[in-house]
Amino acid sequence: MNYELFKPSAFLSRPLSQIKNVGVVSFSMRGTTYKEVTQTSNTTKSKMNPFGGVSSSTSVTTITVTKEFPWETLLEKLYPQFVAVIESEFGAKVLPIEKVTGCEAYKTLETFAKDDESTNVEFVKSYKNMVVRSAFMPIAEGFGTGGINERLMTESGANALLTMTLDLLSGVGPKGEALIIPKFGFELSGKINGTLYNTKFFSGSISSDYGAPFTKNVTPAELEAIVRAADLVNAFRKGLQELKLKEKENGDYDAVWNLQN
Repeated sequence: MNYELFKPSAFLSRPLSQIKNVGVVSFSMRGTTYKEVTQTSNTTKSKMNPFGGVSSSTSVTTITVTKEFPWETLLEKLYPQFVAVIESEFGAKVLPIEKVTGCEAYKTLETFAKDDESTNVEFVKSYKNMVVRSAFMPIAEGFGTGGINERLMTESGANALLTMTLDLLSGVGPKGEALIIPKFGFELSGKINGTLYNTKFFSGSISSDYGAPFTKNVTPAELEAIVRAADLVNAFRKGLQELKLKEKENGDYDAVWNLQN
């Protein structure tokens, strides 16, 4: 797995030690469905035409069978594993989903996601009907204490908001077979700095360097192996551990934020 994490400068990014209560805003999955196309052709000849030629007509019947994989099962399996990594690495508490989704501010949250060049989005699934928010795109919901993020944290009791997106990219193998290539994006936002500047603890992405073939009758267990679920979780943990070390080596984050207390 390839992974990359980004932490803004100290002025726009709080120390990781300040992560205490995490509210999950969105955990969603986007990708393609399995399609099986059957084409039947029937050709009939008609009588001689006035010009001495024979005319014919061709009718073509195309049947497309679309099958959706058991994505909900995969979301249910992955969510507690990613949550466990956040809690263990930062000594934080991830709030029950209802603490966030039940907020008045959450009811005003709109879906914010669009097709990627490398993601043929034919379906979007979210965990427990959460609003879909793409972790691969910058979100500008407004600044200051009236912004959506700040309102969500105030109403839910969170001091950090987590967005996670699992994109299942489409690929083609050497024999023309369809492949699934997983890419996981995540972002953890924090409370504002002062009255204006939004902060972000970190953001990042994890992607597989190869795709796995799939069939229409894939089982939940096979699907978990295809998207390399265990590898995604391990890379997520490893990336966060390396980020903690880099922040400690930098030294700016604690110094800047200690001045604000």
